[in-house]
Amino acid sequence: MAEIGLYGTPDFCARLTAAGMTGGDLALVPVRSWEQAATRLTAGDSSALVVELPRRDAAARRRLAELGRRTPRPVLVAVAQSSPELVADLLAGGAAEVVAADLSPREFIAHLRALLRRSATPGRPAAAEVLAAGRLRLDLGRHSVSRDGQPLALTPREFDLLAALLRGWGQVQRREDLLPGTGASRTLDAHLSRLRRKLGAAGDCGVRLTTVPGVGYRLDVIA
Repeated sequence: MAEIGLYGTPDFCARLTAAGMTGGDLALVPVRSWEQAATRLTAGDSSALVVELPRRDAAARRRLAELGRRTPRPVLVAVAQSSPELVADLLAGGAAEVVAADLSPREFIAHLRALLRRSATPGRPAAAEVLAAGRLRLDLGRHSVSRDGQPLALTPREFDLLAALLRGWGQVQRREDLLPGTGASRTLDAHLSRLRRKLGAAGDCGVRLTTVPGVGYRLDVIA
């Protein structure tokens, strides 16, 4: 059974706790403070974390960014009022996914299970596996990405997406395979838009991220 930390208002936590317990495979555990939530996630006691962000909160976004640097485990952020700018800001800060706080419990649990499937250890390549294309090198064991030996700073979700694209470079990766889950389309586009900009900002990486309309994305190696 996977433990999921919950940090938010009592009503928010109670609603998701009741929903999660009905599935039998998730143990949703409310935490009293951000410090407790961060400690349990970085220690591996929690497999993922759900954070309620009821309003624009610069301090909360800074804490989220710091947590993203400490652990690759996923954080799902629930926002009361969403906007493209806020979603992009949170994803850049380390959120694995951003959803509306008023989603039904069933949808929340579906998003959580999708996050856990993407981050689960079983079925992943061995920790020592290194993926490479063009001038990029992605080390799964060290959870690092570099261009000609120079590190690239990616969020946990950007790292996972780049790994998936590198595994099948030259082939189209379907949207639903890259980011499963109902309503995840805008989240995926935001993640890949930021990944594309970071690869471009790093200079000539020898690869190009191509959008295949209506299907998904493809990573091509270029001369």
